[in-house]
Amino acid sequence: MELSPRLPAYAACLLALALVFVAQQSSTTQEVEDIDCEGEWADSPLCIQREKAIELRARIDALLEELPDVAAPPWDSSVYEAALAEFEEGQNQYQEQFFGDAATKFESVVTELLAIKNQFEAASSEKFDAAFELLNAENYSDALIHFEQLVTWLPQSEEVQSGLERAETGTRLATVVEQIEELIQGKLLDEAGAELEEFPEQYWTSRIAKAKNRILKNRQTQSFNTLMSQGLRAFDEGRWMEAKQFFASAVDLVPDSTAAIEALADAETRLAHHNFKLLSEELEALRANEQWEPMLPILESMSQLKPENQELTATKAHIQALLDVDTRLAKSLDNMSSAMVRQERENVRKLLEESNEHIVHARIAEKRSDLAKEFERYTTPVSVTLISDRKTQVTIRPGRKLGRFSKKEISVYPGNYELVGIRRGFRETRQKISIAPDSEPIEVRVICDVKF
Repeated sequence: MELSPRLPAYAACLLALALVFVAQQSSTTQEVEDIDCEGEWADSPLCIQREKAIELRARIDALLEELPDVAAPPWDSSVYEAALAEFEEGQNQYQEQFFGDAATKFESVVTELLAIKNQFEAASSEKFDAAFELLNAENYSDALIHFEQLVTWLPQSEEVQSGLERAETGTRLATVVEQIEELIQGKLLDEAGAELEEFPEQYWTSRIAKAKNRILKNRQTQSFNTLMSQGLRAFDEGRWMEAKQFFASAVDLVPDSTAAIEALADAETRLAHHNFKLLSEELEALRANEQWEPMLPILESMSQLKPENQELTATKAHIQALLDVDTRLAKSLDNMSSAMVRQERENVRKLLEESNEHIVHARIAEKRSDLAKEFERYTTPVSVTLISDRKTQVTIRPGRKLGRFSKKEISVYPGNYELVGIRRGFRETRQKISIAPDSEPIEVRVICDVKF
């Protein structure tokens, strides 16, 4: 190239420098194509820019892989499209080997895609929580909408897939639940119960529990009405015990039922009156036959039915008194013997006096009469003639000293006695005699005639 002689000297110099720079730039570009960034050019600015661009482009590829390709993504589509356009520009700059400009573009795209990814993760998490909240609340149809969206966002999630299947099953079972509720409404409880037995667990638990409770209450109501009807029928027919049992069962079934409580109380009152009447009749029959022992438990039962009845208390005391007298008479009669001492005889006399007021009762009168006859026999003295020698001191035991005599007549009650004779210088003599009731007069010799 020739320089014009008309150019100033400094202009010529500048032109020469420009030509040298262009020549150098062209040479450098050619060299970058052939450069090995793992060699001596590894630390050059150009290789560093190129490496940064490569790393950023790889990160962008990874971010794009993580974002699903869906028709209605949970991010701003315009921002995403702008990021893709910017990425394309950066790709072009990279191809043209403007690595610094490409890296700048890629860095901007990474920032935008990270923001989109965070927005996607937040939206996914929110929809995930909402879907399972609806599922747990058994709002299966709304949950299904969320899971259908989530499965496009998170196609690899087993948890989302499981939730989707549960939501689909729950939505499908809604029709079965409605059919069960209609059967219950129509009082077709057995058919509803059969459907419930085959209904899958863990679905519509709240409505199923309510349905079971309604069946239980309906059956309870039916049982209650049946018991009340049976109780009223028994009540009208005077079968008080059966009525009481039916009403008691009704109260057990529905404890707060005023009708059942009042009916039970009425039946118990009628039954108490009825039982009292029966017991009264039984009591009078026993009284007429003077069967006093079984009267006491009957009187106790009657007192429980009518605790305020003072007449029953008086009757119990009277019957107990009759039994006491009767028992004492029988015991005295059994113990009557010739071995009675004075106190025993006094007790019998007192008993005969006390029992005299009860002789209107044949049972007591008979025993008293027998006792009086026996007592008379055992207290009627028998004449005993004692023969002695006027030298022997005679004593009768139990009894008294009789002194010395040749002949003495005494009267003693029937019983066992001992006659003792004592005389100085002679051996003591002892004789036992037994005097039976109604005995004829007897004679006994008491003489000490054997010397020491």
